[in-house]
Amino acid sequence: MDSPLDRVLPQFAHREEHTIVVDASPEAVWAALHEVRAADLPLTRVLAMIRGLGSRGAATPVLKVFTARGFAIVIDDAPRQLAAAGAGQPWTLRGGEIAPLADLGAVAAFDRPGFVVMAMSFALEPLGGRAGGRTRLTTETRVQPTDAAAAQRFRRYWWAIRGGSGVIRHELLRAVRRRAEGAVKAAAKG
Repeated sequence: MDSPLDRVLPQFAHREEHTIVVDASPEAVWAALHEVRAADLPLTRVLAMIRGLGSRGAATPVLKVFTARGFAIVIDDAPRQLAAAGAGQPWTLRGGEIAPLADLGAVAAFDRPGFVVMAMSFALEPLGGRAGGRTRLTTETRVQPTDAAAAQRFRRYWWAIRGGSGVIRHELLRAVRRRAEGAVKAAAKG
């Protein structure tokens, strides 16, 4: 399956990808992805507090928190692909300001010195199988610096946070799986 980020950020300096298989249809997984809240991610909340981002919005869906921080949804192809993008200086205190990149053209055109373009996606691939279906859910993150100075700053930052970033992605995927599989079980009983 092609990555949605092939359309968003085809050239990148840094990349991270994580996958999980969920015993639910793409539609159920898509709904769960949009319902997961910060309260479902205790370790992520701790890491956010350490980073100085606070833990407000525990009842708000994670995707809404993400867009409220400045990322813009640039692909929304329910229930198959979702991608968000923004540009910023995440190595600064509290992650710095995120410049939303409203569409694919804005992502391609962004070249402000001293920044990195960041994109994150979710891809849902139906696997068939069980009566309720099975879905492979993949999240991918790509980052492209706009210049050498940003590349150097981000490289140091990435070295320091990459492990935590992976933990956050895994926790998010597991939370989506719990919600989706729980909804399938509840529907089967009801």
